[in-house]
Amino acid sequence: MTAIWGTNEAGRWQPLPASGYPAEQALHDLVVDGPQMLPLSGAPRLTVLGTEVQLGSGRADVIAVEASGRLVVIEVKLAGNAEARRAVVAQVLSYAPRRSAVVPAA
Repeated sequence: MTAIWGTNEAGRWQPLPASGYPAEQALHDLVVDGPQMLPLSGAPRLTVLGTEVQLGSGRADVIAVEASGRLVVIEVKLAGNAEARRAVVAQVLSYAPRRSAVVPAA
């Protein structure tokens, strides 16, 4: 299990308690500002190309690219929604078969 560490008032390192995000946009902004913090296999270096990118009939929250050139589609959902995990997998898979160009939204 991974943990995020910080210092307490005495300057000692300690694991920070888990906390939720009040709005999806707050988490979305964190992903855009620090995509390297995502727990991705192999720890690829990501460069964000755009947000709210039109893909077919939907919009991806974040599009990034690995150093290898492979595109990464990132959808941000709050865990409070019981259907979120299933919905986001279906949403991302719906982008995959489309061979449309990735064009950042205006």
